[in-house]
This record gives sequence, C-alpha cells and structure tokens, in this order.
Amino acid sequence: MSRIHFVVLSLLWICHTGHAFEIDQFKSGMSRAQIKDMLVNWNFDTVEDAGPDVTLAFDGVKKETNRLFKFYFCNDKLATFEQSLKGSVKNLIVVTQNYLRQYGQPIKIDAGTNVLSNGEKNSMAIYWRFRNEYVGLRYVNLPNGEDLSVSYEVNNNCFQAPRN
Repeated sequence: MSRIHFVVLSLLWICHTGHAFEIDQFKSGMSRAQIKDMLVNWNFDTVEDAGPDVTLAFDGVKKETNRLFKFYFCNDKLATFEQSLKGSVKNLIVVTQNYLRQYGQPIKIDAGTNVLSNGEKNSMAIYWRFRNEYVGLRYVNLPNGEDLSVSYEVNNNCFQAPRN
C-alpha cells in the first residue's frame, strides 16, 4: 500500500470514528458538564436535568421564543441533540425540502394517529442518515397546537438510533 493510500484511509477512519454531529457548539460525545457550561452563554431561562440522561434548556412561555433544546446522554456522553422549531405545516415543508436537498432521500418515514384524552394526536417523523449520524424531523399536530423538532443522533449502546 502506498503512503498516499495509507494517509487517505487513515483520514477516513479518523472521520468515521470522530464526532458524528456538531450543531452550533454542541458535539456528540460531549459530557453533560461541558454542555451545561456552554449553555450559560445561551441565556436560557431554565436549564434543568429532566432525568438521569436528559437535560433541557428552555425559555419561559412569556418570551414566546419557542426555544427548547433537549440533550440526551448515553454514559454521560451526548448522543442526541433535539431542537424545537415553530410548529407549522409550512415550516415542516420548508425544512423537509432543505433536508431533501442536503441529505437526499430519507431512510425512514413514520406517520400515525393516536387518541388522547383531549382529542387526536397526528404525527409524522422523517429520518435521514448522514455519515455517522441520523437527522430526524418530527411534526406533531395536537388538539391545542403543533410541534416541530429536529434531532441529531449517533449510534450508542443505551438506545437505538434513530429513536421514534
């Protein structure tokens, strides 16, 4: 094997085993303490642990910023980053169109309807695979509003990616 081939294969291996996603400053594999240190600069109203493997960062309802970040950890390493967007069919279409251009055809689409105590919950999730990560787009239509979120996930040994 020539030296050039060895260098190229080494670089590909390093890229393959490195951080799978980097969204703003948040990289897969970061510790919970690192994430919390970085969130100080984002000026969220609330940063709290919502369980042993989840940290939430969000603003109060009065701000109407719709800012919500969810961080899911596996063995204290960031495995999923999820960000809420303004829920609307228009935003779903725009983001889907952008991701189709960027990532190509999705690898999985889930859609369904559930009955809740206050009405129906209609949902759709679209997943793309890009290098070592999964990119998910979830839209939920509830009786009292809409939710839209984007998630970035890596394979890990705590839960199956992509998560439904």
